[in-house]
Amino acid sequence: MKSLSAKVSLLASIILIVGVIIYMVVAVVNFRSNILSFLNSGKEEMIGPAALYFDRQTDNIKDFLSKLSENVTDNDMDTDADLKAYLDNVVRFSAVDNAWVIRMSDLSVGLAIKGKETLIMKEDEYHPKAKQYYIRALKDPNDVIKTDLYKDYDGILNVTFAKAVVRDGKVVAIVGNDLPVSSIAKSLDDYNISDFSQIFIYNPDTANMIYSQDKSLVSLENEKAKNLIGKLEAGFNQVGSDTFNFKWQGKEYLGLCSLTNYYKICITTDPAEYQGTLMFSIWLLIIVGILIVVIGSLIMLFAMRYQLKPLKAIELHLTQFFAFLDHKADAPKALIIKSKDEFKIMANVINSNITNIQSSLSKDSSAVSQALEVAKTIEEGNLSIRITKNPANPQLLELKDVLNNMLDVLETKIGSNMNEIERVFDSYLRLDFSTSVLDDKGNIANKGSVERVTNALGEEIRKMLKSSLSFASLLNEEAKKLNTQITNLSTSSNAQASSLEQSATAIEEITQSMQN
Repeated sequence: MKSLSAKVSLLASIILIVGVIIYMVVAVVNFRSNILSFLNSGKEEMIGPAALYFDRQTDNIKDFLSKLSENVTDNDMDTDADLKAYLDNVVRFSAVDNAWVIRMSDLSVGLAIKGKETLIMKEDEYHPKAKQYYIRALKDPNDVIKTDLYKDYDGILNVTFAKAVVRDGKVVAIVGNDLPVSSIAKSLDDYNISDFSQIFIYNPDTANMIYSQDKSLVSLENEKAKNLIGKLEAGFNQVGSDTFNFKWQGKEYLGLCSLTNYYKICITTDPAEYQGTLMFSIWLLIIVGILIVVIGSLIMLFAMRYQLKPLKAIELHLTQFFAFLDHKADAPKALIIKSKDEFKIMANVINSNITNIQSSLSKDSSAVSQALEVAKTIEEGNLSIRITKNPANPQLLELKDVLNNMLDVLETKIGSNMNEIERVFDSYLRLDFSTSVLDDKGNIANKGSVERVTNALGEEIRKMLKSSLSFASLLNEEAKKLNTQITNLSTSSNAQASSLEQSATAIEEITQSMQN
């Protein structure tokens, strides 16, 4: 059978194991959360500047177009030479690349490319009416509009910002600025966070990728890009600007998105960025947890054995005490525990209870011994004796009261000394009615019913015998008198017989005489 210390140590070890497992799970979750928070903070620090750069660039374009729409006049667009001269000044004094102006009178467009010559193109060369910026600028003449990703006449993927020029309620021109995705890529490629992270800029309305470090995603009607944008949109719609998990092309990723002025910018992270660190931490926690469990279990085992050592002494003491109760051994000595804890209190309680039990047993034993002596005395005929010692056991005390009450009844019904009654009965059997039942003081006993009846019976018999004796004496006197009379009568009879015999003889002699 396992000892209590082993059982307690096993239970404590199980609790320790459960605690370590819970701690490990919490630590892993917390560590993972800290890693994600660290990654998120890093990505937020990166997405912020990237979004700020993109917003600043688009804001600069918007301000440029607003000022350009206010400054351009009809004179600047009267002839192609005027339009070209105006655009030359734009190239010379503006830091914005790829500005253009559409003259609504003939839909000619002037293109100003910084560092290059300005160009004038006619309507049939680029067909402006089919362009997004043309349609939307006329639809919202008071606002700077943006376009989705599209291919320009020269095959370059652009995003265009445009603003209608309104004079006297009439649109006289459309000014715009093209933002090639190549220039966006050139600026944002420097914001690469790590080998496991990527930045994406896309139009959430059309699901076209504006920027990606993976250049294969930046094209029109790119299904791969649309699928990724759908995952990013779903995550963003679910948690907003917080980190979310999504699965793409069979792999798990972390995503973080932010809405810019015109587009949405997201950063994604491959879990491999933190998976290695996390697994190392998990294994480290497992090893440390195993060491804690093993060392802690051994420490608890030895500590429990040391702390529970008094239990062995208590067990031995109780065994000796129970053997004493079974009358198999002598009373044990007092239990001594040196520790100043609950075991010390327990030992004091045990010693106190054992002392009380021994005292109670002693009282019970003394009362039982007296009861046995009383029983022997009763066997000898003495009914006046009583059990005077009180036992500690309530049942024995009740039995003592019952026995004493029974003796009271017997003494009342019979008498105090059955031997005395037996002596009197034996005397009566011998027809000796001269004795009576006497008490201890030599007086006539009258306590018990049998004693009183016996003494009364003896008294009556004695009275009857006295009466019989008196009558017998009188009868004896009369008998004597009768005997005297009879004697006298006999003497007289004898005399008469002798006289008669003499008379008969005389007569016979006379007769004979007469005969002769």
